[in-house]
Amino acid sequence: MSRNRTKILGKLRLFIFILVTLPVLVVSIASYYRSSDEIEKRVVEANVNVMQQKQIRMEQTLRLIDNMVVPFIKSSTYGTAMEQELASFDFQVYDQLFEGIHNLQRYQLPVANVYVINLDKKWAVDNRGSFPLDDISSDEQIAQYIKTPRSYYWTYEEKTRKIPPRENGYEAIDGISLVAKVPINSPNPKGLLIVQVPRDSLIEMIVSNVGTDKSAILDDKRRPLPTEGLVILDDQYRTIYSTDSSMIGKDVSFLGYVSTISQSPDPGGYFETRIDGDAMGISYGRSSYNGWHYITIVPIDDIRKDSRSIGLYTIVVSVIILLVAWVTALKLTGRIYNPIQKLFDAIRSRDGAELNAEDRDELQGIYERFDTMSRNNLQMSNELKDQLRYIREYYVLRLLKGQLSKKKIEDHLGLFPHSQSWKWMSVLNIDVDSFAENVYKKTDTDLITFAIYNVVNEIVPSDNRLCLVILDEAVLVVVGGGQDSQALFKAFKFSIGSQIQEALKDVLKISVNIGISDTYQGLAHAQKAFQESVEALKYRIRYEDEAVICIEEVGAEHSSSMALPIQLENELIYAVKFEGTGTVKECLHQLVAEIRSAELTYNEYQFCVCKLVVNLMNLVPEPGVYFAEVFKGNTPLLEQMIQLKASDELERWLMEQIIQPLTAYFDAGRGTPKKRVSMKLIHMIETEYDSDLTLELCASRLSYSPNYLRRLFLEETGINFGEYLVRYRMDKAKQLLVETDMRIADIAEKLRYSNSQNFTRQFRKQEGISPGEYREANK
Repeated sequence: MSRNRTKILGKLRLFIFILVTLPVLVVSIASYYRSSDEIEKRVVEANVNVMQQKQIRMEQTLRLIDNMVVPFIKSSTYGTAMEQELASFDFQVYDQLFEGIHNLQRYQLPVANVYVINLDKKWAVDNRGSFPLDDISSDEQIAQYIKTPRSYYWTYEEKTRKIPPRENGYEAIDGISLVAKVPINSPNPKGLLIVQVPRDSLIEMIVSNVGTDKSAILDDKRRPLPTEGLVILDDQYRTIYSTDSSMIGKDVSFLGYVSTISQSPDPGGYFETRIDGDAMGISYGRSSYNGWHYITIVPIDDIRKDSRSIGLYTIVVSVIILLVAWVTALKLTGRIYNPIQKLFDAIRSRDGAELNAEDRDELQGIYERFDTMSRNNLQMSNELKDQLRYIREYYVLRLLKGQLSKKKIEDHLGLFPHSQSWKWMSVLNIDVDSFAENVYKKTDTDLITFAIYNVVNEIVPSDNRLCLVILDEAVLVVVGGGQDSQALFKAFKFSIGSQIQEALKDVLKISVNIGISDTYQGLAHAQKAFQESVEALKYRIRYEDEAVICIEEVGAEHSSSMALPIQLENELIYAVKFEGTGTVKECLHQLVAEIRSAELTYNEYQFCVCKLVVNLMNLVPEPGVYFAEVFKGNTPLLEQMIQLKASDELERWLMEQIIQPLTAYFDAGRGTPKKRVSMKLIHMIETEYDSDLTLELCASRLSYSPNYLRRLFLEETGINFGEYLVRYRMDKAKQLLVETDMRIADIAEKLRYSNSQNFTRQFRKQEGISPGEYREANK
């Protein structure tokens, strides 16, 4: 028992463990990733804001210098100075120029020096004074500025040499310079204005109030870049700013993340990459003022520092929740298991044997026990239902055969309690008339009967019938109802019969005849009702198709004469002896139709058919050998005739079993004259189709009556003389349309049509298209 307990408790606790753990893990993980994403977004946004603050601070200073420089180079003093020679410089203009230079260095602007260079007159003025420029091309920095196609721009400048005291010349600095060519946008500038901002002033603009960020500035030389902090690049991707002085002025466009920034169409953004194996977050922005790039590089670990603390907190909370849930689950599973244990012990003690604990746990053992009990109960229930069904069918069968007394009928009404409310009852006898031979075989009798049984069982309401029984391949159903009048019940039972007939024909492709008895009160009349339903089916010979036959409508009828139609009988006998199969079939069909339309009882029908068969058999001149040769078969003709059910069966049986042997007998005696006569008629048509040939003309030539030739030709060819002539002429017309160029009107005249319209109409009727269309289609 302990192993069972371990099994069931283990499964139960494992289930609750999974049920509790999965939601906690899912919620915890989802919360962690959600909060981490939000924190990372905020850290990135903070870095971008710091970077933008630095950009704004620097660009404010540079724009202020711009705003001072542009009015200066557009002033009259500057313009006049550009026209002066150094040797004959107007001192008043010089003083004004020198004053303008010093004004650019006021207002706390981080300007170290200002150079005004006259390229045409070859002189320069700076903070120290004026000096000549004997060979401008020899100064590498000024030569580079002159070659640059831009006329007004900020650029990084690197100090290459130092000018000794009292020595004149251009001295580059470590910092940035504003270079303006004068006139601006002129392809041949006359002078240069260079405003120098030293690196120390640049660092002061960037680092003030920034904290401990590391920074860098880039230039065009494709050299390494600092791996974290703030990075500022000019429009040529050179380092403008960096705390590492060795990085100043280096070209870093070759670096991967710089290439990513340069290829991005967006003015700013964020992405993650690896630098020297370390994961870094890159925030960047491109200045619309001077095209410089401001880049902040922050290690991913720093960005996610707060996320790790949140993750640790999430883990601690999740563990606490899980521990509480697991402890609760342990106690809960014990309580849940106690009833299962008690039930299992009760079943085991009741069976008196131990259940196999190695293969099954308690729940499986309980399930198997209840499943066995359920199957046993179901089996017993089905057996009782089958036995009860057999008892009911046996009762109904004895009831229809009249084997139950009135007292026994009343004693067994408990089998059909709903029948006690019936006022009326009747019997429906359902017999197969025909079925679709492509669906069923003749050997499928049992299958067809079973199918009919099921359909009837579904259509007739259970409260209006006793159970169905099968007797001699017919399905019998006792129907009843509590209608107020006999007429209403009659309409009800006829409606039931019609529904059954239509359903079997539509669904199962089975045609049935249904015989319905008269209406009675009480099941004691069931035997008489059954006999009447059988009698009603005998009258289906009156109907060409399947029918619902009520005995009230046919049973009382009686004909005043049982005689066969003499004229039709004589015509049939004449046709059998002297004419072909077609005429015989027509005469036989008329005779059977006449018999069917006569209001005869079933016995009178049998008498008329027997008389007809005898008269036909008397056509054989001698009994004995000739009779046996004509009418072959193992089953006696009288037995075959008694089994006939419908008029179409009667007509088919007379034709196949009686008339065809007789016509074959008489044809054998006549030899082949009919064939010879028909061949002569065909020869006349083929040779004289283009003349006014008629059947009467052929009859006069052959010395036969036209009527006889008409019947003979139809019998031998299957079509009448006129139709054969038309078909042959149409074949000739098609040949003439294809093989000759004759006009359609000439062809019509040749084929003896009064006009081309009649010919065209006949051709279209025969071929489906006009003669002209036929000629075009067969060119």
